[in-house]
Order: sequence, then structure tokens, then C-alpha cells
Amino acid sequence: MKLRLKTGIGLLGIGLGMACAASAEKAVDLTASEIAHAVPAISHGPMLGAVSEHEARIWVRTTVPANVACDVFEPGTASGNRTQTVRTTPASDHTYIFTFDGLKPDTEYKYVVRVGESEHHATFTTPGPSLSREGIRLV
Repeated sequence: MKLRLKTGIGLLGIGLGMACAASAEKAVDLTASEIAHAVPAISHGPMLGAVSEHEARIWVRTTVPANVACDVFEPGTASGNRTQTVRTTPASDHTYIFTFDGLKPDTEYKYVVRVGESEHHATFTTPGPSLSREGIRLV
């Protein structure tokens, strides 16, 4: 039995005042044994989104089924208080969206996503309460 794995490469070009995005995909046929022995890694992402005063989401895709750990913490504090661990599968297209709630408004956070031997570190700041109370006015 062979499974097909798609790998993608994102390309971005800017010309004539316009931004263009494209991706090239390459299909690779792998046997179940090759997948079992493949080294898991992050293939796409992580991508931060839906950040509010109290919540943030982080999306990630892996190369093969893999255990993925994501940790969100305030700089200067010990990591591990908000760690979530999941397993990606072919049924989920090797993707997962972590949701972290109970965050503090107007606070900087670090996050670390770990898959196999690879890690991705980044930061984000939750918006302050002024945005939710007063809203945004466009003129």
C-alpha cells in the first residue's frame, strides 16, 4: 500500500506594485513503512491567528503523522503551564489548530511549537481592553 504525500513550497513575488503568491506542489509516493520511519517535521506554519484579549489560535501542519507540542507563556515565566500535545493524522491532513484561552489582555506571550527534532519560537501580544470597549471607527 502506498500513500501520496504532497509537499509545498510557497513563493512570493512583488512587481509592478502588486504582490503575487504561488505555490508549487510535488507529489511523492511513500509506503506505510517509509512513513513510519520518516522524521516528523513542520511542513507549514505555525501560523498565529484569531488573537483576542483572552484567546489565541496556532495552526500547524506536519510532514507525516506526528506528536506536536505547543506551549504559550509570558516571557520571564516558566514554560509548560499551558502546554498542549496532540497527534496529527492523515484524516486531519496532518494539521491541528491549538486554542489557548484564559490569556491576559495587553500582554506579550511567547510560543514554542515542537515536532520531532524541530522547534519554532515566536511571540504575540494580546490586544488591550480599549479595542473591545470602544470599537474601531472608520472615517
